[in-house]
Amino acid sequence: MFFMIFFSYFDASSSSVVANLLNPQSSAAVSGREGRPSHKPRGIDPVLVQFKALQLTGVKESLQSKRKRRLKYFTRLAGQLASEGKLLEFVEFLQMLAKAGIDTTIFTQAVDLDQVDAGLSLILVDGQLDLFVTLMQKLHDVGFAPWRFVGEGARTLLSAELRKCLANSKAQHCVQIIQKLTGCGFLAKKLVEPSRVIVACVRTRSVELSHSYVQLLSRNAWHYNAMIREFGYHCELGSAFTVFDLMKKEGVSPDLHTYRALIDACGRSGEPSKAAVVFEGMIKDGIIPNVFVYNSLMNVNVVDMDEVQRLYDHMVGAGVAADLTTFNILLKACGASGRAELATTYYQQIKQRGEVTMDVVTYSTLINVFRGAKMWEEALKVKADMLLAGVTPNVFTWTSIIGACAEVGLVEQSFQEFGEMLDAGCNPNGNCYNMLIHACVIAGQHERAFQLFHKWKQTGRIRLGRNSEQLAWLSPNESNEPMDVGSDLADQSRQESSWGSKIGLRRRFQGKAEGFWCKPNLVSYNILMKACGSDPKRTQALMVEMESLGFVPDVKSWSILMDAYGSSGDISGCLMTLSRMKESGLTPDVVTYTTLMKACVHVGDTDKAFSFFEQMKAEGVRPNVVTYNTLLRAQRGGQFREVQRGLALYEEMREAGYVPNDFLLQGLLKEWAEGGLDKLNRIRWSSAHDITKPENSKDNDSERGISEFTEALLQKVAVHAQGDNTLDLIIDLHGLSKAEARTAVLAVLRIIKERHSLEDPIKDDLVIITGVGRRSDIPGSPVIRDVVLQVLETELGLPVTSTPLDGHNLLSTAVSSGVRPEVQDESLGSTRSNKVAELIMPRKPLNSGRLKVAKEALNAWVQRRGQKQ
Repeated sequence: MFFMIFFSYFDASSSSVVANLLNPQSSAAVSGREGRPSHKPRGIDPVLVQFKALQLTGVKESLQSKRKRRLKYFTRLAGQLASEGKLLEFVEFLQMLAKAGIDTTIFTQAVDLDQVDAGLSLILVDGQLDLFVTLMQKLHDVGFAPWRFVGEGARTLLSAELRKCLANSKAQHCVQIIQKLTGCGFLAKKLVEPSRVIVACVRTRSVELSHSYVQLLSRNAWHYNAMIREFGYHCELGSAFTVFDLMKKEGVSPDLHTYRALIDACGRSGEPSKAAVVFEGMIKDGIIPNVFVYNSLMNVNVVDMDEVQRLYDHMVGAGVAADLTTFNILLKACGASGRAELATTYYQQIKQRGEVTMDVVTYSTLINVFRGAKMWEEALKVKADMLLAGVTPNVFTWTSIIGACAEVGLVEQSFQEFGEMLDAGCNPNGNCYNMLIHACVIAGQHERAFQLFHKWKQTGRIRLGRNSEQLAWLSPNESNEPMDVGSDLADQSRQESSWGSKIGLRRRFQGKAEGFWCKPNLVSYNILMKACGSDPKRTQALMVEMESLGFVPDVKSWSILMDAYGSSGDISGCLMTLSRMKESGLTPDVVTYTTLMKACVHVGDTDKAFSFFEQMKAEGVRPNVVTYNTLLRAQRGGQFREVQRGLALYEEMREAGYVPNDFLLQGLLKEWAEGGLDKLNRIRWSSAHDITKPENSKDNDSERGISEFTEALLQKVAVHAQGDNTLDLIIDLHGLSKAEARTAVLAVLRIIKERHSLEDPIKDDLVIITGVGRRSDIPGSPVIRDVVLQVLETELGLPVTSTPLDGHNLLSTAVSSGVRPEVQDESLGSTRSNKVAELIMPRKPLNSGRLKVAKEALNAWVQRRGQKQ
């Protein structure tokens, strides 16, 4: 009976195999009926013997039998093959069973999955990931669900292997494997974390690779948002927008997080205008922005305080409540725009409302704003409020506090704050040490800065100064060290600071400087290079040392070296440094060009400074307020051409959004006005006597070729500077630009004030002829009248009235000039009639062509100015 059953499993045609199987011991071993291992010849694997003895025809016949014992035998054999790591034979056996017509689902349920999982784990442990994928594909091809054979152990190893591929920058290979396994029924999101794969794909800068992986996942906006966010982190704004377009093309609707990710991407790429377009598209799509979207949009525009304020007002108007991040961004914007007074307003607003609880970031940001504005006392007040609120300062807070004191050269105060930082148990970093050295440089204590630097470089830290009495508190190995620089600080700190008695000082010094260690960085060398002043050799030596330590000089480093050459009057050295800077691959910025202009001004070569100014603008570098002031201070009122350039700079500066220093240009005009009539008379005398100069003469261009507006302004201002009391106080502004008109009015008012200080009373009203717009593009539209009103009424607080022209009333003047009797007041945006009451008491002086400031108002104004001074 046994042999009948046996031969129903195996093909009797193989006589050699059958002979071996008929051996009683082998038979017992193969059947395993007793469940005990039997003696077998060495080198023979009974499981492989059983597998190799199988034939497709015999398997088919066995499967057609109704006895369930045959299925149990097949499942047991498959489990044994898998558990012993014979995965190729295991797959081949399952392929044979599938061809024989076995029910794959029933077989999968019956097989010992733990044995299969153990076998698959063996090949994954060996790193045979490609073999694993091949086996899964073969099983899938014959109708099995291969993912059912993979248990928890194999899944964990599979995920580990895929993560290893991603870590080894094999994102493409990883995605290909996931694609193959997904085709076999595996879920892509279960194989490895989608976020990890997306990050690795984006790192390759390939939208196609990232998109091919996301397509394996569910059609969820989250995956596309992650792609946009990651491309934004890498400043790949074009790729982020490409993903956005693919998302909409595939029918995945963008959500709130999608638009926010795009806005953040625009911010990291420095494209605030595109962020605004994204925000508008979000509104059109009917998505209501929340506080997080507004915060992202404000953060994108953080360098534009006006835009940040507008967005904040828009958010409040939309009924969206601001959170702590909102106020942090507002404070950050105040710091970027130098609006410390506005930051104070927001700070008071936060405290009064009590809607949000300020954290260490808020306080640190506010202190940093005051640091930039050099308002160290306000910074210390914020620190006191912070401690009173129970918020513990961190290293960034202390660095900003020390920096606020350092910016104004308060060396001892900086060291005092540093000591309080150590006492609070906060370990300083390199930026803290940089601030201490910076304080010494700002205060002109250059040698002390060098001593601190070298001590830091040798020991890895900066200690507070110690006197002989304090040396007893140090350990023996420290007491033999040379005394730290700043020993003069110790006595002063004990007297001025609130550190307490000797016991308190001992507690402060012991162990506080032992738990941290760092070395000088690039910023440290830049600060120290600044301390070299006009010594380019010493500055150059520091740069060589910096490069020897592996630091690469940045634009600021080269600019400091240029400043050292410029301060010493070596223009050729500046140009050589500029050439070396460009050879290193760096592009000059506004600081670099301003340094070059300053060097040219230092040696008196104003023309060369202006050539660098034009070169800077041609290369797309935007001048800053320091650039303009450097050039304005270089102008002298003795030459007409320099006055012209000063006026042009003044106007350009205002158009660029900077507030010019009127006193610089007023001083230029005063110097110019004092000798103006003599020069004008000389020019006219030369013209009357037919005295000419060569055409190629430089003086011919600057003296003879005076432009019309320059000569007109000379006449209008110079006559008021001569002290001739017989002249009427009349300023005719015809032919001047807006900036020139403003300058002329300010210059004449200054001259009037100086006359009054010399006990020269004001006897007449000041009359300013502005015209009614005959030369403007739109007939009757005023050209410079609003500028004059802005200066007199808004800035100086002088009352202004409109006076008739040449004894005619306003109505006749308007008719004669071609203006209708109803005069348009552009400042109010409404048409005024010619009623007597409206002419007498207008809200703003009407455009009669003349403006008048009464002598009483002028006297009151100069008296107020005198009292303030």
